[in-house]
Amino acid sequence: MSRIAVLLSVLAFGCSPSRGLTHDVSFAVSAQDAQEHPKAVEAFLGGVEAWQKAGYPHQVYLEVVETPRVNQHRVVFVDAKTFDCQGSVAVGCTTTFDDDGDTAIVIQLAGRMRASEVEHTVAHEIGHAIGLDHVEDPEALMFHSANGRTAPAEIDVLALKAVYR
Repeated sequence: MSRIAVLLSVLAFGCSPSRGLTHDVSFAVSAQDAQEHPKAVEAFLGGVEAWQKAGYPHQVYLEVVETPRVNQHRVVFVDAKTFDCQGSVAVGCTTTFDDDGDTAIVIQLAGRMRASEVEHTVAHEIGHAIGLDHVEDPEALMFHSANGRTAPAEIDVLALKAVYR
């Protein structure tokens, strides 16, 4: 895929920093989730690091708290076999839940999800949290279906640059 085709693909999906995290931000995870799912917490931190290596210009922190506040960026790990995310069943979901742009990243961990699948899902959902939409390249981290990638591909990096130029 040429750089022009990649950029057109990115622009066609309407990536927008106004929908993403445009400043340093701290996500909260409950102490219970952190204790029950330490590998998922590691995957979150790895996903943040991957996006920062790709050029995401802001710091993202993960804070373990007893109970996350209602209007706070947060990461939630659920044990349900399936869950409803904005009207569809998914293994990962990123949603903005108020006018301030506070974001929840929800990751389903039940079943036989391998560590690499958790890492992919977390990194993909962080991409949504920072303002990226799906792209049509099946090799991309932001492709709509899981492909095992845990770090941004070239098209993902171009999307990031288009959003945060």
